[in-house]
Amino acid sequence: MAQLGQVVREIAPEPLSRSAADRRAAFGARCPRGRGLDRSADFGRKQHESRANAARAAGILRARAALPELEKALKSRDETIILEAVRSIEKIGDLKAGTSLVPLLRDPNDKIRQTTAEAVGQLRVREAVEDLNMMVRGDKNKDVQRAALTAMAKIPDNGQDKVFLLYLRDKDDKLRAAAAEGPWAARQPERREDVAGSLRDREKRVGAPRLRRG
Repeated sequence: MAQLGQVVREIAPEPLSRSAADRRAAFGARCPRGRGLDRSADFGRKQHESRANAARAAGILRARAALPELEKALKSRDETIILEAVRSIEKIGDLKAGTSLVPLLRDPNDKIRQTTAEAVGQLRVREAVEDLNMMVRGDKNKDVQRAALTAMAKIPDNGQDKVFLLYLRDKDDKLRAAAAEGPWAARQPERREDVAGSLRDREKRVGAPRLRRG
């Protein structure tokens, strides 16, 4: 419990007390020009590293008590902190917290969009379907596009069967494979051969077992 409490405290930065701020300003004034700024920047980097490590630990510990702080960390300006918070929310597996990830699907950072798409897919966040659809149809990054399509396939009864059928014929084999995933395919027996062909494409890449005919 003590370890968990420490993790939760470290995810969110402690407010800097006035006395601490005064001490830092005084230190900067005593240092040769520029050195105080360097030390301050180094302090900031270490703080970000500490927060990122704490966010990662929360996921490893499956610490539900850390979810409020992880959700706050999603609004950080630091990419690493955001990514670790997203991954930990996914590992903890809380659907309600998963809905807090949806705004990150519109983040300008490709890695954040991709990681978030993977997380909302695993958590089956229905509120993410509209944004995932937009990513599939319009994202310029192919890896993000594939992650979004794969995520949609994991969300049951999402009403996007037409999108999957469209991408079963896409020239990108990874998009075809992503379109072939998920429970939707079982509801489309007339498209079984399309699905089988897409899965064969995937087999060539990852060595997955073949789809049996029957």
